[in-house]
Amino acid sequence: MALAASNLLRGRIVAITGASQGIGRGIALGCAQAGAQVVVHHLGTDQTTKDARELVRELDHLRQQHHRGPAAIEVPGDISDPKTADHIVDATVAAYGRLDGLVSNAGVCPFFSFLDIPHDVWRSTRSINLDGAFYVVQAAARQMRSQSPQGGAIVAVSSISALLGGGQQACVLLRLPPPPDSHEAVLTPTPTSCRHYTPTKAGVKSLMESCAISLSPYKIRCASPLLSPSLARVLEMRSY
Repeated sequence: MALAASNLLRGRIVAITGASQGIGRGIALGCAQAGAQVVVHHLGTDQTTKDARELVRELDHLRQQHHRGPAAIEVPGDISDPKTADHIVDATVAAYGRLDGLVSNAGVCPFFSFLDIPHDVWRSTRSINLDGAFYVVQAAARQMRSQSPQGGAIVAVSSISALLGGGQQACVLLRLPPPPDSHEAVLTPTPTSCRHYTPTKAGVKSLMESCAISLSPYKIRCASPLLSPSLARVLEMRSY
């Protein structure tokens, strides 16, 4: 569905991690439609590079269509590596001179039951979803504090799973149609568990609550939306 163009973010510079596909791609297109100059981060595999470059071409088409600012750029790298966060910020400032907004979206959700989660999967999920969010939020905040005019906005994408730990509620949730006698949709746990994913998203939520307090003196606003994607959508986002 096409989004209506607006000037809500006109002239703003927004970097988005995990933007080659899924939710990140949608956020990038939405920001561009609102007038922002977009930095597209992706993992750097053959597939994400292909997807990111296709997205950059689409963003460039929007830019030309609406007669707006410089072209979008893409920045590859493993978000679990602190150097990638610095690279994203450095590339953004080199291209546009500042950073007004960050969306920390990159994440993975490999599926295992709790008793079967390999320790390396636990470590990699945590390092991408939580450590990666910390690295890029910190790097962006340092830039926003030092630039003039000071400030910006940081959004780190969390999940409704951050609020629903324990038992079967620790797994991915599906929003089902309302029962015949109700007007409210219901959230139902899927058979596939992701108990290693849930605590990382709780950590992202907590991180941003603390950042909202710590960074407010520097005019940096922080938020963490709790998304509830369907299982099919999560499967599409296993790589970023």
